[in-house]
Amino acid sequence: MVVNDLHIGSDVGIMPNNVRLDNGNRVKSNGIQKYLFDRWKDMCNTHDIDVCICNGDLCDGENKAENGKGLWTTDADIQASTAAELLAMIDADVYHGTAGSEYHTGRHENRDKMTMTELGGTFDDEAIFTYSGVRIHARHKTGFTSVPYTRSNPLNKDMVNTVLEYEEYGNIDIFLRAHTHYSHAVLWKSKLGIINPCWKYKDAYIRKQQNVGCDIGYTVLDCKDGDYEFKVHDLKMPQDFGQTISEYGIKKKNRRYDRIVCGGNK
Repeated sequence: MVVNDLHIGSDVGIMPNNVRLDNGNRVKSNGIQKYLFDRWKDMCNTHDIDVCICNGDLCDGENKAENGKGLWTTDADIQASTAAELLAMIDADVYHGTAGSEYHTGRHENRDKMTMTELGGTFDDEAIFTYSGVRIHARHKTGFTSVPYTRSNPLNKDMVNTVLEYEEYGNIDIFLRAHTHYSHAVLWKSKLGIINPCWKYKDAYIRKQQNVGCDIGYTVLDCKDGDYEFKVHDLKMPQDFGQTISEYGIKKKNRRYDRIVCGGNK
């Protein structure tokens, strides 16, 4: 299973129903987070997983550019422990982690690494490993485009550049990428590239940009004897998301979340 971009700490990222802070207080999830958490539980209960690849940006960081706006906590330990709690629900035998973007993970104390340490998993800037005869390369960052019909271009470029570094990487069958928050796949004759979806809804920063989409979900790979099958589980938010989320507990008087959910000029 491949998951990434949980962005724990964001008030539109996945979160358990409540989290205890160091001061003893508890932070309760909002409607967006409840919806995401329910989908996460569905995922965990559906699959029996041997290896979980955690491909970066598990924590949201401090959002220094906006002085922590849009976060329910900036605390590195709480973000990392909450991410580890969620990932442990997958109940994989092995966890492999990669480093997310420095803005979110931190420069001196990498929050993704803290998460993987708590899980007892491996961690590196990129991960290369072989599972049942299939060689997999995982890296968080890849090229981004806001134009849907050109999304294959940066992923193809990334794959070609990695293949050209054969002496360093060897033969790669599957290239796993993240970061863009949209889902996309490229299939060559014998190689597969996947940009995996995320677990964070659109925050205020994204909503101010071009409409680039927001794909929620995960990927399951079934590898056996050098061959593989894959399925990207795209759990896009429903079109009636405003109504759906109101059923999950966001009250109309919460004007801030009305704007985030409905996109209205309220």
